[in-house]
Amino acid sequence: MNEVERVFSENRDYLWGHCYRMLGVAADAEDVVQETFVRVLEKPPADPTRPWRPWLLTVASRLAIDQLRRRRRRGWIGPWLPEPVELAPEASAPAEQPSKAERADSLSYAFLLALEALTPQQRAVLLLRDVQELSGAETAAALGISEANVKVVLHRARKALAIARERTRPLDGDQKRRIGLALQRLLNALAAGDLPAIEAALAPDVRVMNDGNGHYHAAKKPVFGRSKVATFLAKLRPQADEEIRREIRICNGIPVLYLERPNSPLGLAPRLVFLVDTDAEGQVREVYTVLAPEKLTRQRPAQA
Repeated sequence: MNEVERVFSENRDYLWGHCYRMLGVAADAEDVVQETFVRVLEKPPADPTRPWRPWLLTVASRLAIDQLRRRRRRGWIGPWLPEPVELAPEASAPAEQPSKAERADSLSYAFLLALEALTPQQRAVLLLRDVQELSGAETAAALGISEANVKVVLHRARKALAIARERTRPLDGDQKRRIGLALQRLLNALAAGDLPAIEAALAPDVRVMNDGNGHYHAAKKPVFGRSKVATFLAKLRPQADEEIRREIRICNGIPVLYLERPNSPLGLAPRLVFLVDTDAEGQVREVYTVLAPEKLTRQRPAQA
């Protein structure tokens, strides 16, 4: 194994985790990691005796910012949601040390969704400072901005993130159990076609967001309110003769439903991921359905 292969092997998972947090899509994160190592081959660091990781993180962060800006310029049909991914157990397990607990929470679906409220630069600064735990000077060097600018951007990013996370609860053990129970309760009601039971599983201010990017039938705007959401979800019940494959998996630290229709009717997604979040009483307050094929790419657990 040569030096570049060693560096790639030691840092690939670390960089993928950072890029996934930056971009919210597994395939996009993989592309940035690959491009980072192309840069290693084309133009390695000037001082090969210094640690590789800070240099790699700098290159990956700048590439991810550029990719995020291009994606936002292109636009998206309907709501944009992060791609749910299965993570290696050590990446999603609760941690006793505060810094490790915060790092695990940074992979939660709620955190990734909230990051969408930030500008690309704010997102990079916040992740480098609060997740990767770089100093202000190191962050400034990585992004090519002043240390004073890092402080201003970080303050604004933390404020925007706090506002975006007002509807979500911390990803602790109790919340994970509530999500699992609420998901199962809602699925049972949907399978039975029981509209009152569906409504009972929902919070009064429940919201549904569907990410299909125009590929399949899906609401292009969020649906709000218990009655409207219950009616909307009831329409998702499969036909009596339709073959449906269902599987509960753990993605981003919470139970989610993977659903496949081998013989999907025209216009309906053949695969989707169904996620929920709950309020303190265990009622479903958020429903996320990811059905855009671009978002359903990662099949193996990821280190992050």
